[in-house]
Amino acid sequence: HEYAMQSLVALSATHLASTYKSAALDQIAFAHRGKAFRSLSEAVGTLVQENSDAVLAASAQLSWQSPGWQAWAALMQGIKTLGVVPTYRSEVPGHEELGLLEGSILSLERAMAFAADNEEQVKSLRQLLDFVQNLRISPPGPNPQDQFKVLHPLRAWIIWLPVSFLNLTNRDLQTMVTLAHFYAVTLAVQLHLPSPGPAYYPKMRMEAIESLAGEIKELKRAIKPEGVDNAIELMRFPCEIATHFRGRLRMAEQVHGTVNIPAGESMSMADSLQLAATMDFEGLT
Repeated sequence: HEYAMQSLVALSATHLASTYKSAALDQIAFAHRGKAFRSLSEAVGTLVQENSDAVLAASAQLSWQSPGWQAWAALMQGIKTLGVVPTYRSEVPGHEELGLLEGSILSLERAMAFAADNEEQVKSLRQLLDFVQNLRISPPGPNPQDQFKVLHPLRAWIIWLPVSFLNLTNRDLQTMVTLAHFYAVTLAVQLHLPSPGPAYYPKMRMEAIESLAGEIKELKRAIKPEGVDNAIELMRFPCEIATHFRGRLRMAEQVHGTVNIPAGESMSMADSLQLAATMDFEGLT
């Protein structure tokens, strides 16, 4: 699938450009994104079961590196037409969702203390804490474009988390607690704002939190490393958010059944991708 390969190459080039601050790599990423959009637009014109996974993967990868609101929104609309994004929250956040942000702030402060001897993790948690505090004090309005701008830091962190955070082979308690808090904040924001879109794949974040919590409990049972009780206590809030989200998701499934969007109620995947290509990549050869 050409579009899947091109979107992956573009994502890799975007990552390298961000890491090395390279304008040349930015241009390479731009070119591959354009090629991915064009071939993806052609593929969705004949969307079948055999290529649906590749179409979804390419769409997600392009959405993560979308340079502007319009292209991102078009890709989100296209992803929704594949029937993978349930609706599970109201248009306006209530007191329960606001409480999730307040709880995130308290839990992040405690997680920073737990990771005190890891400078990289403390810095990342501090940035995440500042983001949540600013969002709590001055939330964006209901306009999806405004929310897209406000949520840009969260999008970047989720995609470009330091590689060391993802190296869980040594089952480091600090790393698992830090990563769980990134995922928990993602879920809290997904529940708090009406239009963050499916690019955060909240069900995967929920399952990741539950998996990390299980790993920490297994460590306590097997070898009881130093600090494991503190880690279990710090996982309470991420687990509460995961449980809250699972309940909301179950309610949505009971109300809506399958999440396929009926024909005629939204823009088609092909039209969405054509629109995205026109907006941000017009003129590429």
